[in-house]
Amino acid sequence: MSFCSDEKTDDMRGLWSEGHCASAIATRIGAPSRNAVIGKLHRLGLQRREVVRIKTALKAFTKAFKAKKPNTVKLSEVISRHSAVAKIKSDLAVQKAIEQRPDDVARVTFDELESHHCRYPIGETGQEGFGFCGDQKAEGLPYCACHAALCFDTARPRARIGAPRETVNRSAISVHTARHLVGA
Repeated sequence: MSFCSDEKTDDMRGLWSEGHCASAIATRIGAPSRNAVIGKLHRLGLQRREVVRIKTALKAFTKAFKAKKPNTVKLSEVISRHSAVAKIKSDLAVQKAIEQRPDDVARVTFDELESHHCRYPIGETGQEGFGFCGDQKAEGLPYCACHAALCFDTARPRARIGAPRETVNRSAISVHTARHLVGA
């Protein structure tokens, strides 16, 4: 047995569309509780206005997010480093130096390491004789020309040079944030 006649149902729809809350509607039409009104509105297929506004805000936010171009890292930094590595790789003298260095010996310990030294590790960490190359670093790189040629591979292009630094997880947007976007 329902508390709502057709007339009360029409009144409920009208009050809901005017923006009245469920408890005010329940008081006006004489419903047993606000939950009874909410249940009836749900069965009638009427959604809460908040949910509709939040869904609209989420759609607008998603659309705006997709329209933005991704933030890029400093491309000049990437290009200069990439070109420095390519220059070193192409140097034939470096290739010969690589072949002549099968018995790399640590020349500098961690305590002796300075800003101009090559930081290529030689030996096993924690073992006797572990240290660093110590030769003059190549410009813009942490290693000397020889070790940079060993470490960096320029044959393959990078997958995403302009990858965004920070991204927003659209699925993690909170109801509070959505309400703030709507102004509710």
